[in-house]
Amino acid sequence: VEKDAYTYTKQAIKGTVKEVNGITVTLVSNGEEHEINLIGIESTKNTEVLTKRMATDLTGKNVVVDFDTVKSEKGKTYGYLYIDNDFYNETLLENGLANLRAERNNINKLDVLAKAQISARNQGLGIWS
Repeated sequence: VEKDAYTYTKQAIKGTVKEVNGITVTLVSNGEEHEINLIGIESTKNTEVLTKRMATDLTGKNVVVDFDTVKSEKGKTYGYLYIDNDFYNETLLENGLANLRAERNNINKLDVLAKAQISARNQGLGIWS
């Protein structure tokens, strides 16, 4: 999958990942903790594998979290996560580590995420093997 160049919105925040719990990332930014659920990522039957991979990839790392149309809903905050300028939500899907979760509101990057999942499925990667 060809990677797009990403630009962040004004509401993006930088921080360090403190921990990963399921598909929720705890981000520390300016001394505050934020619980971030990754947009478009749905845990699957291999949630344990996904969580371990995310913890390995992200814990202690500096990241950027950006937001879409709806930042918070029902007490949860949803975001796109970038590490080393790579769109991490996309990376999880293109490696077959998660299913694409259909979003009602946060769809600005839905086409990118859908392409990533289709690519993984076509290549038989991860959950698609």
